[in-house]
Amino acid sequence: MLIPIVIGGVLIYIGAQEAHLAAHAKEQPQQISLADLAAKGPGDNAHIILTDYLLCEFAFVYEEKDGRWQKVWIPAVPLDGEYHQKLKAMLDPDGKLKGEPPMPDDIRVIVKLPNARNNDDIGKVAEADTLQGVVVNSIESLGSKEKKILQDSYPRVDFGTCLIVEEGRRPASFAKRAGLLGGGIVLALVGIGWLLLSLRKSA
Repeated sequence: MLIPIVIGGVLIYIGAQEAHLAAHAKEQPQQISLADLAAKGPGDNAHIILTDYLLCEFAFVYEEKDGRWQKVWIPAVPLDGEYHQKLKAMLDPDGKLKGEPPMPDDIRVIVKLPNARNNDDIGKVAEADTLQGVVVNSIESLGSKEKKILQDSYPRVDFGTCLIVEEGRRPASFAKRAGLLGGGIVLALVGIGWLLLSLRKSA
């Protein structure tokens, strides 16, 4: 009897999240560099095409289930920014780093990769010129476990203030939002009706 209520509640929650996100994100994405995003935020459109970014592939955190990556959170810094220039200065004539790379301490953006299953998937995103996604801070924050792992690698960074860009995400259409909310409400009402009916019969 409780299953329709639970499922309905989940659909209503997801629909409310999508509606809240859609209020901050337009269907048409805006193009913005990572440096500008870090400095100014996404403004009135959280749906973005991110450019000029460098993923910090040497230290990131992933969620795992049954030995399989489920999603990845990886810090990003501006391409040709201060940290990138430091790395360039450490390259030998063959283009390889001399010694261990320093850890950046001015991270303002984290890229969430929901479909990354291995390092090769991260590499594909790192090598691309642009990244489409949505800044999801209005509905999501970094979990305490993920934040601690990242903090251990980047001790001078305040990850509680970082923007989170979910790669590949798009604002839900009005039809999808209405379907989630409407379907959730119907299921919840049906479940409540069945529950009340069963309570009357058992009384």
